[in-house]
Amino acid sequence: MSIYYHENTKTFHLTNGAVSYLMKVLPNGALGQLYFGQAIRDREDFDHLLEMRCRPMSSCVFEGCGSFSLEHCKQEYPSCGSTDFRHPAVELRQPNGSRITDFVYRSHTVTSGKPPLEGLPATYCEADGEAETLTVHLEDELLQTSLYLSYTLFAGQPVLARSARLENHGGLERHLTAAMSLSLDLPDSGYEFVHFSGAWSRERHMKVRRLEQGIQSVESARGHSSHNHNPFIMLRRPGADEEQGEVLGFSLVYSGNFLAQVEVDTWDTARVTLGINPFGFDWKLSPGGRFQTPEAVLVYSHEGLGAMTRTFHDLLRTQGALYREVAGSGGERPGGGAEDIARFLLQEDGEDTGAFLCELEVFRHICRLEARAASREKRGMFLAVLSAAMRDGSPAPMKLLNNYMDKLGKCVQSALRRGDAAARCSDAQYVLLLPAASREGCAAALTRIIGRFQERCPRCPMILRYEALALEDLGEEDRAL
Repeated sequence: MSIYYHENTKTFHLTNGAVSYLMKVLPNGALGQLYFGQAIRDREDFDHLLEMRCRPMSSCVFEGCGSFSLEHCKQEYPSCGSTDFRHPAVELRQPNGSRITDFVYRSHTVTSGKPPLEGLPATYCEADGEAETLTVHLEDELLQTSLYLSYTLFAGQPVLARSARLENHGGLERHLTAAMSLSLDLPDSGYEFVHFSGAWSRERHMKVRRLEQGIQSVESARGHSSHNHNPFIMLRRPGADEEQGEVLGFSLVYSGNFLAQVEVDTWDTARVTLGINPFGFDWKLSPGGRFQTPEAVLVYSHEGLGAMTRTFHDLLRTQGALYREVAGSGGERPGGGAEDIARFLLQEDGEDTGAFLCELEVFRHICRLEARAASREKRGMFLAVLSAAMRDGSPAPMKLLNNYMDKLGKCVQSALRRGDAAARCSDAQYVLLLPAASREGCAAALTRIIGRFQERCPRCPMILRYEALALEDLGEEDRAL
């Protein structure tokens, strides 16, 4: 595993035998992207990968030089107002309203291991030999603002972890309106854009579309990454499958608003950007202040989707115990004596009336615990399933389910007692846990839910049916499954 820097050509080569990543300092001092892919042998000069040619209607950096335009050069962290009219990775609003920045190379450091990201979850390593990190320092001299780009290469794995940090060394306040974790310019657009979308209780359905000129993206502006879209995308070559073909995987280690975007220009080059969603983003960068982006993880595979998936799995099992960082940097944790801890654990979020409505996996654990208690105490416990269908018994269309199932969930929550629990277990079903209920009480609760739903949605064309099962109706063998 090595990170090379060739002074004569100002070229960086990050390689570990599994992958290579090439960058170089461009003639204007910006950092350019040359190559990302299967590992290649090191050499001093890779300038044949830098495309510089005259193109009509292009804005150029230097007067009298028509071949050097950032509009057509692959860049590492493009900025605004630099002759590049594609979406930038960073945008910094100044007191005079200008958003033009000019970050140029100043220095770099190479360290063994991987420094933690302050206050953020991230991959990590326990021994210095597990990874190597390159930090490139760029500076906008006029704005007195520094940009630090971090690249961590893990030993023996086709993985690169990237992030960025900005520091304001000037005396004026600035506003950061875009700061992406990763930008990657690719020389062509011959890929399929793959992401996973869905809705509550039916998340993560694969969506595939061919890259075309223009912008293709998935995002969240809900305050969290959400069940609708996942902060992960991949680009795969047409024809790539589980076992063969080139695949690039991009994952953002962040659970807030995000944007994963690919922009294809009229020359069919592709720019991938991944990070915090610029929509509504405005971070005040005070004098002396700094901003650290979340981490983005980039994986390369020439052996199909399966190899890419296994690489992510291996990384998260070995260098990706994200809980370590999360637990150490965020979230409230209890302390003190037993009484303090008890108050913390029993504190309700929001209103504490009605049943506990939760995700199916949480519900499953609750069921196991309640079943143990009911068996020990020799008391009753019922599981019930509420199903929605059309009046003729046919499955309800998804449009109707999307419109009415959340309303049914609210009726379930309000009609049951505080000790009851419920979860949505399919597109058209809720499962209910009714501890200490009799058969008559269980039937009354289910009838009450149906009545409330009919009052709330009198024009709903669907009907509700229920089944109820007592714990004692299951044998010990069934309950152990």
